[in-house]
Amino acid sequence: MTIGIVTGLMGVGVLSLDRGFMNLTTARQNLVNDLRRARMQATLKGAHFRFEVSGTGYSITRLSDSDGDGQWEVDQQFNPKVVNLPTGYTVSSDAGSTAAAEFDGRGLLVPQPDGSLSIVSVTIAGNERSEALQIWPSGQVESTTNAGGTTSA
Repeated sequence: MTIGIVTGLMGVGVLSLDRGFMNLTTARQNLVNDLRRARMQATLKGAHFRFEVSGTGYSITRLSDSDGDGQWEVDQQFNPKVVNLPTGYTVSSDAGSTAAAEFDGRGLLVPQPDGSLSIVSVTIAGNERSEALQIWPSGQVESTTNAGGTTSA
């Protein structure tokens, strides 16, 4: 009986050692889900949705062109989704320090102000690990993390 109790406690200890990895993986999967939901809402509502990183979190904001001038501004009728990552975690994008991506009404990425359109890479880091995802010009969101927990190049 003592051996069973000790084995059970050791099992719980091993699971708690890997909890940081699980939190990082969960944070990445939540971000992937949020981006996919924003893309879907863009196509369903015919609106634009902007994804922005803030270093310790991210937000997804609905935009509207209420005056028809072709400029998409923050839609004040809808609250943005703001996600703060756990302490010690950061999120960054290769698209710049703030705005990372914007989905149009067809679910495609909106070109950058200079007219360029490329894959947007987003990385969540914490506990000396990082996990990445990519947003393609087609609007598809792809996780680039291997099964081992390391990100692929």
